[in-house]
Amino acid sequence: LQFTKGESALKPGAPLEGASFDTEKLRITAALKNRGYAYFAPNFVQFNGDSSRTKINVTVEVLTPGDTLRHKTYIIQKIQVFPSLLPEISSLRQDTTINGIYFATSDPKFLVKPKYLYRAIALRTDWPYRQIDFDKTARNLNALGVYRFVSIRPIKDSLLPDRMNVVVSLTPNKRISRGWDLDLNSSNSAGSLAGNLIGASTSASFRDLNLFHGAERLQSSLLYSVEFNVGKNNQFIFSQEFKFQNELIFPRFFDYLHIWDGLHQLRIGKNRRVVSTALYERTKADGQARLALNYNYLRVTDFYQYNLFNASFGYEVRTSQEHQYSVDHIGLDVLRPKFVDSTLTGNIFLQKSFGPQLFTGFLMRSFNYNYASRPNGFGERWTYRFNMELSGLEEAVVNRLWAIPFGKQNWTISDLEFAHFFRIDMDGVYTRAFTDKLSGAVRIGSGAAFAFGDTKNVPFVKQFYIGGPSSLRAWRIREIGPGGYRDKTGSQDPPFFQASDFRFEFNGELRFPLFWWFKGAVFLDGGNIWSLNRFDTRDRARLWWDSYQNIALGTGMGVRLDFSYAIIRLDWGLKLRRPYSDEFGRYWVPNLFSKFQLKDFATNLSINYPF
Repeated sequence: LQFTKGESALKPGAPLEGASFDTEKLRITAALKNRGYAYFAPNFVQFNGDSSRTKINVTVEVLTPGDTLRHKTYIIQKIQVFPSLLPEISSLRQDTTINGIYFATSDPKFLVKPKYLYRAIALRTDWPYRQIDFDKTARNLNALGVYRFVSIRPIKDSLLPDRMNVVVSLTPNKRISRGWDLDLNSSNSAGSLAGNLIGASTSASFRDLNLFHGAERLQSSLLYSVEFNVGKNNQFIFSQEFKFQNELIFPRFFDYLHIWDGLHQLRIGKNRRVVSTALYERTKADGQARLALNYNYLRVTDFYQYNLFNASFGYEVRTSQEHQYSVDHIGLDVLRPKFVDSTLTGNIFLQKSFGPQLFTGFLMRSFNYNYASRPNGFGERWTYRFNMELSGLEEAVVNRLWAIPFGKQNWTISDLEFAHFFRIDMDGVYTRAFTDKLSGAVRIGSGAAFAFGDTKNVPFVKQFYIGGPSSLRAWRIREIGPGGYRDKTGSQDPPFFQASDFRFEFNGELRFPLFWWFKGAVFLDGGNIWSLNRFDTRDRARLWWDSYQNIALGTGMGVRLDFSYAIIRLDWGLKLRRPYSDEFGRYWVPNLFSKFQLKDFATNLSINYPF
């Protein structure tokens, strides 16, 4: 208790709060349960004090259980693991012991190989009883996904009074599952390319929770969707899409390339490592390897089509309930687009942004970090998302070294050009529940992408865009930007394809109940995208000191149908301020409410909240 008193929640000069006393009880209990005191409970902690006006002296007292008992520390004696076996009921068919931990099953063979279960168990014989080890074992075994129920029971040894036995019981989950889904949708567009659309999509999925008997999870899915244009007789099929996605997750960490070990050994200065020892050890303990292989085909009739192949290998790590990150070390993307000749006529920048491309990464392809705080006493919660993507760095370095003795060459693979770009993107969200039913949310997001090496423009599919149901809801996806640019080619009908290198946007939303499952919302959205490329010839597209004039603003209202497990959201966005001026030099939309018409609203139908 003296050793941990510096961690106390009670501080001299702090306000007298009941929550601080509760926190102190839990802190003392955790400190003792992690030092062998298996049966210590918060009710053994009491607080006494005397007051003098507004000053209070507090005494923290740890009570003994009774006259004939005392708080005891325990050592772990035996650890027994029974997957799909009920002791004294089931017949034993297989058993083994690994470093003092006994495994037994009634099946002809173990569902998960004992060596992998051993890695997930944080308990060891002859160790002191520590609650953190029990909690970590439960978390690791549940994370395998193979078992429906996990039970970890400490039992006093009948012969040795200071010894504790541990029995781990595991109930298997259904190993293989299959499913399918069918969706129907419709949309109405006033544009010349798409009229009244009716869409249908069907998907099939397959999941194996224990592919190689090491809790490896294989997830595969097939999806086909088609949209019919009922408004045009000469173009009945508007679009078709096919997806084949596969992901294999290994619930363990293996650093075959020694990337993490090298980053851990690499130092910045004398005492600081690129990857800290704590993060390195946590990654080795809780990391999961991920291998993905995907294919996507999309065709929009009389507009464009593309084939996209993707393969990646990396890790996922949840360091706590609040922090989670994933890293893809190896990543290969092959993009083969094809456009109708008239689609990009007159837009030189977009013509250079499209083309067959190869996105590569052999040491670092992408990094993702997510933070989600728990709600505090005021109903506040913060979330943060950061994404980094890098392509072509290794190829560019080798190319430059090759150029020293042999001369500069632009390497290609068939007709594929290596894409060289660096991209970062982030969003922060603050939400607060004012009451049980009334809440508000604010989001601020930004991102930037840069081309380097032989690539002059960031590939179009990696550029930023705004608009749509999760962005500026008064505009369609890719309808506006970059900056104050306005498409004057006469083709301002969907689908739009405005995108660029820099993004900044903000959103605010107030959510309130209506009746039954219906909830309402009012919102304000703002932001835009800008170009960072000096070769971009689009008028007023580049980011400059006066680019604040190109901030677009939109407002609106929405209705949500809340089923707890899913939210169907319908929002109507209304333009307040355009990112460009009209023929009279006005940015603000004039006569906004005097001519209040339904056609002025952009309708957005989506699933779940926008942020």
